[in-house]
Amino acid sequence: MPNCSTEVYGILVESGGILGHNWGHIQLNSGGCPQMALSNTAIINAKPKDKNYRLYDEKGLYLEITKSGGKLWRLKYLFNAQDGLV
Repeated sequence: MPNCSTEVYGILVESGGILGHNWGHIQLNSGGCPQMALSNTAIINAKPKDKNYRLYDEKGLYLEITKSGGKLWRLKYLFNAQDGLV
């Protein structure tokens, strides 16, 4: 398993890696470690495109950007072996 620690505001933060159940997409950085959650800057800078698109956070949570400029938080989950969306 890769070393997935990073320094945030002078504090060393250890990631749990990619073990366990993570429902949804996990984006990995170039070192093979999970990418940090969406930043406020990335959310503010998200602009509408020709089609709706998603900015993934973690564990099934994502921000859907609509072509009209709406920003909707959505959560994909699994319950009783069936997918759901909130």
